[in-house]
Amino acid sequence: EGKGRRYRIRFGDDSFRIGRFVITGRNADGTGLSTKTNLYMAAQGYYRGAWLTDKDHTVWLPVDDVTLAPHSPGVRRDAGIRLVGGHDLAARFNVGEIAYLYDIGPGDAVAVTPTATATVQRDGRFRIRSNCRATLD
Repeated sequence: EGKGRRYRIRFGDDSFRIGRFVITGRNADGTGLSTKTNLYMAAQGYYRGAWLTDKDHTVWLPVDDVTLAPHSPGVRRDAGIRLVGGHDLAARFNVGEIAYLYDIGPGDAVAVTPTATATVQRDGRFRIRSNCRATLD
């Protein structure tokens, strides 16, 4: 939606959530959380630079990285969520509650490529679908 020089971008039902886990511990210095949820994509660096948010999506904290416990056959690989800096985690991140990881968070820049498609209808008129302001001349 465009209003002057400002735009609101909506992605419908799509979500940028890339992780969901149950909190099993907090670092005393506020630098991270632990979970028994296997965030298996951590081995590929998938969560680097992500955002951590609480169950109510009210606090958003930058994630440095997610690490996995060393691999051992037959043993679950617990994960550690390492944050950028120290935070008051006790206020919103309680053991036993759900927390989320998102690919995009507050203040992040998102590049969206404008596209437009014009389709001729049976009555000869064109139907335009776009994610930007588009006209057919």
